[in-house]
Amino acid sequence: MTRGALLILCLSALVGCGPPLVDKVPDKGALRQGQQVIVTDDSCPPSEMKLVTGGGFGQSNEVECVPKFR
Repeated sequence: MTRGALLILCLSALVGCGPPLVDKVPDKGALRQGQQVIVTDDSCPPSEMKLVTGGGFGQSNEVECVPKFR
């Protein structure tokens, strides 16, 4: 696990809220509309994390790299 992912994991454990961490992007339709997860696959630059927002049943998910601390 990378240092950034570990930091996010620790911070989310302390806060107890926020999107859950997953290893890969969920399949199309696997997330409810608006549901968010953070993907820890290191595909974004080091200062960013991959945020996936569900599009709902049969819809594509929105995938974006966002700053780790926003």
